[in-house]
Amino acid sequence: MGHSKYTREFYMENVFVHYKTLAWRLYHITQDPYLAEEFAQEAMRIAWEQLEQLREPQNAKAWLLKIGDNLAARHFRNNASRKTTSLETAALSAIEDESADILEGLLRRETFQAMWAAMEKLDVKYRRIIQLYYYEEMSLKEIARVLGQNYNTTRVQHHRGILELRKLMDDTEE
Repeated sequence: MGHSKYTREFYMENVFVHYKTLAWRLYHITQDPYLAEEFAQEAMRIAWEQLEQLREPQNAKAWLLKIGDNLAARHFRNNASRKTTSLETAALSAIEDESADILEGLLRRETFQAMWAAMEKLDVKYRRIIQLYYYEEMSLKEIARVLGQNYNTTRVQHHRGILELRKLMDDTEE
């Protein structure tokens, strides 16, 4: 592997330092700790092999997260049923919260399932932005950088995604 200026030290200082963030993000996307770990390790391998494609070290985090996002997106395109299983497990765990009474838990579960059903119907470009914004708590500027698109495009897609999600949620309630 001819990494000229891209040495193991460069990799450790600029890429590997973001491993925990990557793994955490992938866990939030997949809701499966084993799958998230698998994707994080694969993303780190890909990052090492393609290290010369990293143009600016200050963009290493966004570059690495993009690799992880692509791995997860590819997995869900090829294996949609796996996500549903993880989401159902997460919904059921919400019910088991001892501090909530049974009715509150059922309403929460129903709302959670309806929201995820609507999320799965969203166009991928909207769903990814909504997930990053609300679950990863990233700013729209960070999301634009990670997705490699213009900030205004990201802002408009976020807005349209929210409108579409509301419409889908309303359709589900009827």
